[in-house]
Amino acid sequence: MKSLTPAPQRSRRGVSLLEVLVAASSFAVVAWALVMGATTMRGSHTAVMRGASRNRELRASVQQLERELRASRDDVITITKVPNTNDQLDFQVSLEVAGAPTWGAEFLDPNQTPPLQPMAGWSVRYSVQEAVVGGSIRRSLVRQILDVADVVQDETTVATGLRAGTDDPRGFEIVQNGDLLIVTLSFEGWTTGAGQRTAEFHVSTRN
Repeated sequence: MKSLTPAPQRSRRGVSLLEVLVAASSFAVVAWALVMGATTMRGSHTAVMRGASRNRELRASVQQLERELRASRDDVITITKVPNTNDQLDFQVSLEVAGAPTWGAEFLDPNQTPPLQPMAGWSVRYSVQEAVVGGSIRRSLVRQILDVADVVQDETTVATGLRAGTDDPRGFEIVQNGDLLIVTLSFEGWTTGAGQRTAEFHVSTRN
């Protein structure tokens, strides 16, 4: 008669506290790495998008200023320079009102047909305005339309993030030499360590 040998039993030892802690720590490290990776990617994407937006603003600002200044002339241009601040540019453009040539500015009035109305004696102003946003100063290039009494009738923010008037180069600077204008637009870097974006262009006004 054969003796029966009891079958080996599986170990029923539970998971130790040390193993649980090691597994939990490993999971936490992996989760942290995933979160940091996603945050970094999101931050990089935001910086790229912000940089592209600034580049578009810079290009659009240059194009608009060039177009308007070519329709002006040196004796209807006034550049206001104040130490440690950005420049202010006031000018008029060539218009035709009631069939007669004159100088002034075009005013967008949606109640009129056509909506873009030539206004004799009015003027265009470009200046840098400052506002405190989130505890820091934000500088914007603003375009205004002024009537014959120098009252603002329209105002548009052309670009944001300009450099201070104490910086080199300044955010908005104009040098006039007869009918030649040298205009500089300079924007702050949109992230820490990013270089500023600067455009310098020359415009010849009407004689």
